Amino acid sequence: MDNHASRPRDPKRSPTETMRSISTLKSAYYDIAKRLNAPRRYVRFATTPQRDGSAHIESNGNEFAYVITERGMEYERRKTTNDDDILYWLVGD
Repeated sequence: MDNHASRPRDPKRSPTETMRSISTLKSAYYDIAKRLNAPRRYVRFATTPQRDGSAHIESNGNEFAYVITERGMEYERRKTTNDDDILYWLVGD
C-alpha cells in the first residue's frame, strides 16, 4: 500500500473526499485478496450492514469503523484512523 494511506486524515474533508477514501480502501482490499488468491465467495467489502454476521465499513470524519451485525444487532465495532488497521481486520476475516 502506498505511503499516503497511513497519513492522518483531515476532519474537515468533504463527503466526496470521504468516498474517495472508502473507494481507495476498497481497491486496496480487493488487490490484497487477489494477491492471496482468496476464494471469491469470501471476498466482500460492504459499506452498509449486511445483517448476516459479516463486516461492513463505516466512515465518520477522520475515523473508520469496522462493524459486524447479525439479525439487526450490532455485535462488534472497532474504530481506527489507520487504513492498514481496517485492511488487516477485513483480510483477517
